[in-house]
Amino acid sequence: MVPEICPAASRDRDAVCSADGLMIGVDGGGSKTEFVLFDADGTAADRLCLGGANPNSAGIDGSAAVMAEGIDRLRAKCGGIRGVFIGCAGYRSGDSGAKVARILMERYPGVTIRCDTDIANVFASAGEDPPPVAAICGTGTVVYSRSGGALRRYTGWGHLLDRGGSGFFIGREGITAALEQAEGLGPDTVLADLVRARLGAQPGECLSEFYNRDVSYIASFAGCVFEAYGMGDEVAGRILRDGAERLSEVIRRAVRDVPGARSVLLAGGIVENNAVFRDMVGGRTGLETVLPALSQAEGACVLCARECGLDAGRIYSAFLRGKERA
Repeated sequence: MVPEICPAASRDRDAVCSADGLMIGVDGGGSKTEFVLFDADGTAADRLCLGGANPNSAGIDGSAAVMAEGIDRLRAKCGGIRGVFIGCAGYRSGDSGAKVARILMERYPGVTIRCDTDIANVFASAGEDPPPVAAICGTGTVVYSRSGGALRRYTGWGHLLDRGGSGFFIGREGITAALEQAEGLGPDTVLADLVRARLGAQPGECLSEFYNRDVSYIASFAGCVFEAYGMGDEVAGRILRDGAERLSEVIRRAVRDVPGARSVLLAGGIVENNAVFRDMVGGRTGLETVLPALSQAEGACVLCARECGLDAGRIYSAFLRGKERA
């Protein structure tokens, strides 16, 4: 994947990069990994987006390579850095996060480095008192409850085992619906035309591509499902309702461990960018749905500041003010 430079903060980048003690917050997922370079005042100096880094699909070495590339590219512009916090999908699967951390600590001696789950970024992105249950719905999906500082995970088993609610699930079901119509196995659906247009070929002619590309490629077809739903397509509606029901089922289970929970924090591209799916989930949980005030990568910056001994609340407030000015 060709790296994408994300928009930089409004403050002059060279002025920030000349400061000492720069840090990096990282949010990694199955489709993309975002890096934010920031200073002790909570000002973002630069942003960088690379490909997915979930070790369950990229492998330990592949995940570490994405992280090292991002750190190197930002460090090359600004010299030394004092700390890096990485919250990445798959880092609590076995000891994946610890393995990546060891690789990076050997590569960057003297730099404070912490690797954790991406849900840590989500909680941090919602301020000092976030809802006790949070769900990420992006390429993959996972739900966590938090009680007394302890995290408990529900699902997040990866695309082969998770049953629904993720971008991968929605995209796969959309492709399958198009294949079924083509072979007379399913009802007529606008998805057949949308998937064919995106491929530039009949979906049945692209099976090798579906199997040879990574999970983010399948997840990218979720956009076809949302488009079809907007056109009133019943098959697309069923796919989204099935995904929302599964995600809400897991959220309801997580809520049982934190009695009194009235809201759920929803993060990830599928819920943040598609209000219709977010409403489907919220309606099935009976909870208020809350979106993070900061991006997950900015949440990682807050955690990085804490690891480096800075006032995390002050850094959070600084990023929030930056969003309000923008």
